[in-house]
Amino acid sequence: MPKETQKAKMDAPAFKFFIGLVAGLTAMVLPRLIAALASSTEGSSIRYFSLDFGLLALAFGAIVGLVIMIFEWKIPSRPRDTFMTALGIPALLSGTLNAYNASGVARDAENLSNALLESSGVPIIRGGGTAPGEKRSENENNEGWFPPGLGVARAYAQASSPVPVRKAFNPGIQVQEPFYYVVLARTDSLPKAREEDSRLRSRVPNAEIIETRQGYFVIQAGGPKPRSRALLEAIRLRKELGLNPMLLEVADGGS
Repeated sequence: MPKETQKAKMDAPAFKFFIGLVAGLTAMVLPRLIAALASSTEGSSIRYFSLDFGLLALAFGAIVGLVIMIFEWKIPSRPRDTFMTALGIPALLSGTLNAYNASGVARDAENLSNALLESSGVPIIRGGGTAPGEKRSENENNEGWFPPGLGVARAYAQASSPVPVRKAFNPGIQVQEPFYYVVLARTDSLPKAREEDSRLRSRVPNAEIIETRQGYFVIQAGGPKPRSRALLEAIRLRKELGLNPMLLEVADGGS
């Protein structure tokens, strides 16, 4: 073997350990660094890096370094080859760790949403909503039907055209929240619903009327929303406009 090739390769255990350590730290820190750079942290309490994370990253990198040192004990190799080999180990482990961490964040978000719903005082009407695609409004004629479960809802304001509501593509870990309409008023007849709609139009221009098994509802246009978004919107309407909104549960959660 030529001397230049031998010099380009190293077999010292400390060398292998150091490269494995760097590879492990790279696999742990780089995804979170990219997330921090891609997100706006101004006015946010989200911390992407902490002392606990730093200690975990060092321990993880040390484990990868030890594994690489054992796998390539006294085997001459280029630094590039050792580094690429070392990256394969933390790629799987760090991916698993990140997925577990993301699921924990999703659980925390769901718990927070439940607590906010209980403490908000916003009334909830259960079991009376219709699934997206089954909704009927006072202006709806036989203009077609969308099967439920496609994430599409037709929303008809008075004398307006249908507004489709589609679920955005999201391949991440998701919380399967129930869907709700934001209800501005509830009546037992269409004439009363029209009166309420006319009264509310000055403050909520995008109001519309729908009919369900539990009566007529003046709702905020745009289709049903996930629970967290619907609740925040109801709180906003109560705080800014002095309304007393309710949430109408959708039978088929919009999925």
